[in-house]
Amino acid sequence: MLLALQWSGIGTTLAGMTISGGATWINVYSSGNTKIWWKIAGGSEPTSYNFTHTGGAAGSIVFMVAVQDPLSAPPTVIAQGHTNNTQAFTPSLTPSGESDLDIRWVTGSDRTDISPPPIFWTPPAGYTSRVEARVTDEMSAILATKQLSSRAPTGTQIFTANTPLFSLGEFTIGVGSSSFSGWGMPI
Repeated sequence: MLLALQWSGIGTTLAGMTISGGATWINVYSSGNTKIWWKIAGGSEPTSYNFTHTGGAAGSIVFMVAVQDPLSAPPTVIAQGHTNNTQAFTPSLTPSGESDLDIRWVTGSDRTDISPPPIFWTPPAGYTSRVEARVTDEMSAILATKQLSSRAPTGTQIFTANTPLFSLGEFTIGVGSSSFSGWGMPI
């Protein structure tokens, strides 16, 4: 399974956020300035994919995630967001199986300071940080995973930023009976 996660700056329209390349992508989440797509990878996937955003955004952060041996069901996406905080609260997930993959993705921007410091994240205990990216010093995102071993709810997991953020996106993505395989370089 491939997951594509795109978060674009203020001014982006959802209609202007697209992905192309390989077999058909299925949009599983679309709100605000964020989209999440998924697909079962085919035998003829390209070496790269194309992402676009329109509407005057300063930029986009895109993460690609490869998941090994997933169920063919779509991933579960739970999202929330809030403002003006140094903590991001990713929602709890009730796994569909004992060996699900728990993916946590947090996005944040600092539009309150003319010259903000670079944003850095600390993931919750027990989660492995896979990739962190920034567009200028105002936009940042982190992706962390945990291989689950039971069907017990995972609880809210808290990521901490080094500076107060104006806008936060907090996402939990569950993939049934799978394990983390790899990630693509952020764009």
